[in-house]
Amino acid sequence: MKLLSPITIGRIQFTDLKFRDYTTAEDYLSFDTRGGVAQRIALIASLTGNDEALIRQLRGPDYVRAEQLASDMLEADASAASEASADRVKLLARLTGTAESEVAKILGLLTDNAKQAASSDEDAEKKLSES
Repeated sequence: MKLLSPITIGRIQFTDLKFRDYTTAEDYLSFDTRGGVAQRIALIASLTGNDEALIRQLRGPDYVRAEQLASDMLEADASAASEASADRVKLLARLTGTAESEVAKILGLLTDNAKQAASSDEDAEKKLSES
């Protein structure tokens, strides 16, 4: 992404941000515990391989453009995951001879139960660490 307003730090001038073609779990982790803008700055820094200090100096229009690119990458991940889930429902329905709506309902219940179990485990660990 070509910067509309280049940034100079010391003797180095930054005229563009080069985003990777993919996201990683570390990118998601980079904004796990921060406020909205801080999260996006951390994500953009992670996706471009730059320090957050550089990203903080982006002019408004450049920041908004970088934020949109990062958001588009996250949306593409979510879309790919959703498509994989739909494919899994279709396959399970075909293999079991069950309606897709029933398979989706069962998978939803299983997912909810797994989330509740994970939450209970986290609560238990928290209580143990507080003791």
